[in-house]
Amino acid sequence: MSATAEILTEGDAFYAHAIRRIHAAKHAVQLMVYIWQDDEIGRLFERALKQKARSGVHVEVVIDAVGSFELPASVIERLTAAGVQVFTHHRLAILRLAWFRYLIRRNHRKILLVDRAIAYTGGFNIMRQCSLKYAGERRWLDMMAVTENRK
Repeated sequence: MSATAEILTEGDAFYAHAIRRIHAAKHAVQLMVYIWQDDEIGRLFERALKQKARSGVHVEVVIDAVGSFELPASVIERLTAAGVQVFTHHRLAILRLAWFRYLIRRNHRKILLVDRAIAYTGGFNIMRQCSLKYAGERRWLDMMAVTENRK
């Protein structure tokens, strides 16, 4: 078995790469994300994940409650209805004073695993602000490392 590694430095390159791999998944897709927005990029991922779940692929998503605060509940409802297991990380009880300590313990991870053979980790969130196509030159710059085990 051999492994390959690649660094993606454009959001659009990461999104296209990840969506291709999600569409090709045969067994499992697991995604953990800090910011997921209901925009062109978010809907692209929503469609791909729902399609895989409906086809019988095990799909799990962990979304950070603060980073994705603006994500409508309807997105989570649609994912769940399609068979995606959705978990919300660090939901805050606003009325509790202790919630302040959670603000400094945020989960900023962005991880995507496909069939336990392809792993993405880095900084791109699922949102148009990381896309040159949608946000232009003022986009958020980041990177994503991709490793793949090959037989």
